[in-house]
Amino acid sequence: MDDPDNLQHSRDRQHWIKLRHDPLLNVTDRVTLNEAQVAESEGEQILRYRHLSENDRHLVDNVLRGRLPLEDLPKLPSRLVRVYLSSTFTDSIQERNVLMQYVYPKLKEYCRINHNIEFQVVDMRWGVPRHDTDDHSDTDVCLEEINNCRRLSCGPNFVALVGQKYGTRLAPSKLSVSDYEAIHDALQEAGSNVKLLNMWYKKDENATPKAFVLQPISLVLGESNAKQWFDMETRLEQILMKGALLAIRQGRIDETIVETLQMSGTQKELEFALFDESNSTLKLNENTVCYLRTITDIESHMNKPKAQKFMDIIATTKRVDNRIQDKLQTIREVKIPGVIAEKRIMKSHVGWSDPHGIDETAHSEYIDAFREHFHMQMRDLIEYNMNSQTRMQTDGLYEEQLQHWHAADARCRNFVGQEKHMQKILNYLIGETDQPLVLYGEGGVGKTSIIAKASSEVQNVAKTIGLPLSSSCLLRFIGSSPSSSNIRQLLTSISAQIAYQTGRSRSLVPGEYKALKKYFMDMMSRGEFGGLVIIFLDSLDQLTSDDNGQSLDWLPSKLADNVKIIVSTRPVENGILDKLNSKIENKEYIHEVGRLTPEECTAILKQYLTSAERTLNAQQWQVVHDTFRSRICTLPLYIRLAFEDIRRWNSYTEVTIRSIGFTVEECLNKLFDRLEDKHGKIVASHILGYITAFGSAGVSENELVDILSIDDVVLDEIYKIWHPTVRRFPPALLSRLRHDISPYLVERDAQSTCVIGWYHRQFIEVSKERYLSKLEQILHLHGNISDYFLGKWSGINRKPFKYSDRCAKKRCLHDPHSLGFRYPAEQPLIYTGDDHNARFNFRKLSLLPHHLAKCQRYEVLKEEVLFNYNWLHTKLVATNFQQVIADFGLIDDHETTLVEEAFRMAEAAIVENPDVLNTELSGRLLSHFHTFPKIKSLILEGDQLAIKHCSLVSNCQMYTVPGAPLQYICDVGAGKGSEVNIDVIQNAKGVLLTAKQFKNGTLKTWDIANCETQTPINVPGSTKLYASPNGEMISAITGGQLKTTRIDSNEVISDVTVGNVKVTDVAMSNKFFLFTAEQGPSPWIIDIEAQCVLDKLRYKSDAVALSDDGQYTACNDGYNISYNTVPLLERKCLIKTRDLSQQIAFSRDNTRFYVRFQSRKITSYKVDLIDHKATSKDIFHDMEMRDFKMSHYRIYTLVRCSRCLFLIDTSTEKVTHRLEISKEVFIEPLTIFTGVGFTPNDAMVVASRHAYVGVWETKSGTLLRILQSSVSPVSQLFTSYSLNKAITLLEDRSIQIWNLDNMNEKVHYMKNVIEGSVRNIDLSSIGKKILCFGENTNEAKVVDLVSSDPLLTIYHSDDPYDIIEEVRVSPCGRYGITRVRKTELMNSEPWDLLYEDILWDLSTGKKIHHALNCRDVIFSQDDSIIGFITSRKYNHDDWTDNDYVINILRPDTHEEEISEPPPADFVTIPFIMKKNTYMICIMQWCVKTFNENGDETKREFQIRLVANSLTRPREYRNARVFSLNQMIPEAEETDNFVDVRLTHDDKLLLIYVKGIDAFPYNDDGALNTSQHVEKGALIYDIYTNEVIRRFPNFLKANTDVIPSLVSTELSIVIDDKYQVFDVEFNRFVNQMKIKPYNNVAKMVIDGRYLVMISSNQQEIHVVRSRDGYLKTMCYVHGKATCIAVGADDRTIVVGCEDGRIMIMTLILELSDPVIELIRTIPSRCRELAQREGLVHDVRTTQNTATEHRKLSATIRAASREQLSRPPSYKKLSAGVSMMQRSRLVRSQACSLQ
Repeated sequence: MDDPDNLQHSRDRQHWIKLRHDPLLNVTDRVTLNEAQVAESEGEQILRYRHLSENDRHLVDNVLRGRLPLEDLPKLPSRLVRVYLSSTFTDSIQERNVLMQYVYPKLKEYCRINHNIEFQVVDMRWGVPRHDTDDHSDTDVCLEEINNCRRLSCGPNFVALVGQKYGTRLAPSKLSVSDYEAIHDALQEAGSNVKLLNMWYKKDENATPKAFVLQPISLVLGESNAKQWFDMETRLEQILMKGALLAIRQGRIDETIVETLQMSGTQKELEFALFDESNSTLKLNENTVCYLRTITDIESHMNKPKAQKFMDIIATTKRVDNRIQDKLQTIREVKIPGVIAEKRIMKSHVGWSDPHGIDETAHSEYIDAFREHFHMQMRDLIEYNMNSQTRMQTDGLYEEQLQHWHAADARCRNFVGQEKHMQKILNYLIGETDQPLVLYGEGGVGKTSIIAKASSEVQNVAKTIGLPLSSSCLLRFIGSSPSSSNIRQLLTSISAQIAYQTGRSRSLVPGEYKALKKYFMDMMSRGEFGGLVIIFLDSLDQLTSDDNGQSLDWLPSKLADNVKIIVSTRPVENGILDKLNSKIENKEYIHEVGRLTPEECTAILKQYLTSAERTLNAQQWQVVHDTFRSRICTLPLYIRLAFEDIRRWNSYTEVTIRSIGFTVEECLNKLFDRLEDKHGKIVASHILGYITAFGSAGVSENELVDILSIDDVVLDEIYKIWHPTVRRFPPALLSRLRHDISPYLVERDAQSTCVIGWYHRQFIEVSKERYLSKLEQILHLHGNISDYFLGKWSGINRKPFKYSDRCAKKRCLHDPHSLGFRYPAEQPLIYTGDDHNARFNFRKLSLLPHHLAKCQRYEVLKEEVLFNYNWLHTKLVATNFQQVIADFGLIDDHETTLVEEAFRMAEAAIVENPDVLNTELSGRLLSHFHTFPKIKSLILEGDQLAIKHCSLVSNCQMYTVPGAPLQYICDVGAGKGSEVNIDVIQNAKGVLLTAKQFKNGTLKTWDIANCETQTPINVPGSTKLYASPNGEMISAITGGQLKTTRIDSNEVISDVTVGNVKVTDVAMSNKFFLFTAEQGPSPWIIDIEAQCVLDKLRYKSDAVALSDDGQYTACNDGYNISYNTVPLLERKCLIKTRDLSQQIAFSRDNTRFYVRFQSRKITSYKVDLIDHKATSKDIFHDMEMRDFKMSHYRIYTLVRCSRCLFLIDTSTEKVTHRLEISKEVFIEPLTIFTGVGFTPNDAMVVASRHAYVGVWETKSGTLLRILQSSVSPVSQLFTSYSLNKAITLLEDRSIQIWNLDNMNEKVHYMKNVIEGSVRNIDLSSIGKKILCFGENTNEAKVVDLVSSDPLLTIYHSDDPYDIIEEVRVSPCGRYGITRVRKTELMNSEPWDLLYEDILWDLSTGKKIHHALNCRDVIFSQDDSIIGFITSRKYNHDDWTDNDYVINILRPDTHEEEISEPPPADFVTIPFIMKKNTYMICIMQWCVKTFNENGDETKREFQIRLVANSLTRPREYRNARVFSLNQMIPEAEETDNFVDVRLTHDDKLLLIYVKGIDAFPYNDDGALNTSQHVEKGALIYDIYTNEVIRRFPNFLKANTDVIPSLVSTELSIVIDDKYQVFDVEFNRFVNQMKIKPYNNVAKMVIDGRYLVMISSNQQEIHVVRSRDGYLKTMCYVHGKATCIAVGADDRTIVVGCEDGRIMIMTLILELSDPVIELIRTIPSRCRELAQREGLVHDVRTTQNTATEHRKLSATIRAASREQLSRPPSYKKLSAGVSMMQRSRLVRSQACSLQ
């Protein structure tokens, strides 16, 4: 839109389904580029990585081709800054609180806004008092977190807060056997007591190497007792140190053991992070910051209670521990400066402050400096790292593939066995087949690991066996990443990768799903590229239902020779395996992955234990063997879970067969029990519950901590005893639990966020049953997630909480209730930028709707999502249409359905340009504005954002309204009159609409429920199709063969030879196909499954039927009816009749059937199977009968006669109702009912006649609605037994789908003002009237500008050949003009400039004045004076002889006057001054000189400004006449007036040309004022005779003045070449490069903008005059034909090709709030009247009756009055011509796009 030179949009939008108003024409024209053009584009060069270095490009190439060994995979690009904050527990509380409150939120926001990354801090000491975990794993957890920060962070990763406290020294959790025994023996030999040592350390021979392990606290002390353990740990440390020193003296161990035993946890962190270079290949300290704080006078405060928090003090002496301080000083002064840059170290010196030592107030200067330094250091390091990233690291395709290869690497690390399945894949790869390979098996059986291993071995296999072609491998674990979860993103990613691999242009991969699917299938089936492409797709069952991906219609069943596809799936989920079975003919390529043998289980477990450096003793191995032999569950997943239990076994652990769970579920529950015991039931259950609640979307650690911080159930449990300054969840608790579950989690990138989630679905299933099965759990967990994404407690919002009794007492609180900041991340929809260059909050956009629905907060879901315009627009821009629509499926109510349907209707437009969303929604939903409050708020919110998005605001309904009966229109692609075969097929998957052109072999299908296009089915052409009752098969007889095709797989399942027969009737069951033939004996009975002809009766049969249960058939044999069994065709009864049967149908009772005979009667027959006889009863007879139809439940029989229907109750076999279209609706008498049907439960009858669809209630026979399809008549009608919808096929071959659930909606679903195209339009924004007319018609419509409803129909005359050429509306809207090109001067040739004009009162429709030979009509500003310029004489040979009269009407006083100007011609059309004083125009006189013989000798021309006084119009000779010289004395003689315009202040803008004596006449008799000469202008006050301003040079020489546009306030002029001139500064501004339709553009807002119809007629553009910038636009959904602008410069009215009128207000450049203007739009401020459904139908059909029907009625009325005189030839000829014209008009129902 930014390019004014290109106002067309290039994205291709091709839709088979046209959502009611969405069209047979695309929203935009298609712009295509060939492959060569795209390949040379800069964007494509980047997509092919030409911008990278050679090494980087080589790396990317290997990754995308799957040729990189897993061990060489590069690190995954990180989108997380993860910083480990190291400190002691007690001496940095103030600093960490300040960071938590003020710095972390800013850094999180900074990272999101500037780099779209997460910022996270791991602080293992904040928010938790010092305590040791039961298994002494705290140190291991801390070191693991440091390593995770190194691995994951794309910026700074370590910050150390080092004070004067060394920190707590912990007993080692593990000692080597040699070290322990040396210490133990030394102590024992020295006579020391080793009882405590023996109590806490035991030898574990299962460790590799063997070690002595510190025992769990609970195992030794029973219930955990922190105080008792702390005392014991001190004693234990002393004993170990004593023994170590003894052992060193004895030479048994090395001295380094002392350093290890004395090292505090804080020093271990520093050593690991800063000094131990063996832990990482990175430059360790470039992303590290350190803070060294010194309290200078602390030694003088050693007696203070808080002093020991800041320095290590000997408890007995209360003195500083100098030995420890020396170690700390070495770290501070030597080690840290040696590895960290000086600019990354902040040294601070402060004094002691009572009573806390460090106080935020007393040390505010230090705290502020620390806070600022931390903030700036983090930002500096983040910027440095982000700027150093290569562009390769930001490529989505590279990251996507790399992520899947890393997942494969994780799966392959402990891969064992599975040789049979690996061999199967190998055989497939080297074999010759054109089908995919399918691996299926239950969950946990190892399919994913097999796929991972096989994909990683492709290149090795290729080298080993010497594949003839270079191979490329693609791998996708479906559901493991956002780009692999739904089929659209999956195919986009795969297609882009294949395009890269095969040298195609990635830019040409289609974005629209149908085109994308075809693109992918074509590549796979054609293989038109070099090399072998191998695609691995794991877990097809994980595909979402979006775009019907689970149907597998995108997966080709036949592959090219150089394409191999291996897929895996579970056997039952979503019917995936069944669909694969139907696709793949050779079942050899459907391979089951079964469970493992006990031996394989043992081998895998040994591999796991070896990798973990563990083993088992003999007794434990025996338990394992017994377990694997006795367990039914031997899945790889089970082994993995069992391993996590078994690896915890020490050699001294007593185990039994019950020590391992029996099933995966039991193992998982044991795991969750253990986690709850260790970490606390409430904390663990909530963390695990939240991970599960996020499901496949995953949750980031930041999100998890923030959500836990607003969960008061969790915080109340944590803070029972004490309470921190900031009420947040301690990150340490999450880190500890994550350490225990890390083997079961996967990390991945999701929407630029690093998230974690369960690595297998069974974890989700078990944890969901455990933590999300109860309603209160669901509401609580999903409710907190919703609050987080809503930002309910972000920023300044404090959440209430209650202190525990103990904390309240400790704080001396009388009221325990309080408010606290929680500091969760802010959750805007857009982090930064505008909609088109923004960083979106993808997490909120994708997850909030789901969680709101889960916690049943439906009202919030409506307010924040579904009826929130800002949300809808933002999500549409940020994601895609399908994701927006998916949110509407979360709730089921009528108001929501209306908005969803409006979205579906507008899909083509809003996908192309999301900014038109408000225009699209309001243009469809305004009819519901006053009925539904939330729709009202949605539209009003969109209106307020109109200036930002689309400034064209709908005044009233412009498009088709959702909720109306007519719902969708489908395009078959056939021309009018071509034969189309359509049917409604119902099966277990839904209701399908099928349509096929008769000679076309492609059967198009749609899902009627949502009108989504399904995969086309290949069927024989030039034949009729028949569907089985279960909707699974389609049969056709062609070329002598009966072929049956499965609908879901497009597979021919039966092919039977029947010879060249002409079928007359067919009956089909799910197993058998029966048909009768025109020649030869019949019926035939064919077994579809067995593919054979079972029998062929020797009858001459014309009609055949099958009972519902398929056991009996009835057919005629000439005048007899034979009743037989199926399939044996054993005759049970022969019935003799006296007539030929034409139709047979069974009732619910398979022994009763109905027969329609040639004599037009219906007879029922009841067969007695015992006596083999039948009784009969004649139930109906009518000579107009066409056929009959049984209702779905066989309750009724509906007889279709020519002009009425009869409803028969099958229980009584009597006619209950006669059904007709209302007599108030005129229908062509010769038309008949063309289709009938029943709705579900047989509640209503639906029938079509001509262009109408009638709906009746079956019980009462009451006519409920008359639905008008279009001008085109209905040729067929279908209904469904499960959906309350009707389908009509029109003669113009379009298909309409009617939603009969919406029958009672009081909405005007049709806004076709004109039948056919709107040709011209005029309006009065003051009088709120529009006058318009269509093509080739003598009628005009008066339309309400407020509602766009037709008010009156005006007929120019009774003569149908009086075709209206133009209409005009007076400024105040009281009067209108219809113009017909007609001349009625005797003895003269017609003159094209003269019209027959009729003046109408637009309120009453009465004719006021009839003007013949009229040149033009003029109105005063207040409608009080109307002038008609008529010709009394004209001369084709000499136009100077023209003579005019001006008839002046004053309608208010009924006065009429005639003004006779002198013989002259009009240079400009007159106008009336605002004060009604003068009629102004420019005229050209011709003064002729004659000789004495009367011959003309000379002509002189004079061009003058004429001001005729309206107070005495007859005295034209006394009019004021001005020459240019009177106003500009220095003007040349040849300078003359050319144009005059009235200004807003009643002055005259006079434009003159230089060097022109006179204007010549054109061939049509008009003066030619288009002179390319210099021009000037002046502004003149006719009342004071004063020149206000003069422009010696005005416009350009090539400007044609008369058609130029002049703004209302005379500020801008735009000429016919769209050159823009600023009048105030008298200068040229801009040459606009626009191409409006018909070269018509209108000025708006004082000429600062132009509004126009685009050249393709599909869009309305508003272009800024000064630079040609496309300011705003909207779509027509069809084609626009004309445009008009109101006097207010803001009201825009557009006429359309389908008869609609679009009325909009332009909301631009308003000084007042936009909403003030919008509130004045009537549709927003008052409810428009609605008519009841049937009343509206009748009124509509009367108002929209076509011309040929009206003419037919007129002829019949005349015939009744004068029977003896036939109608004239002229009238009949006109009727026939108009009828032929109307038949050529294609259906325009409901404003087709």
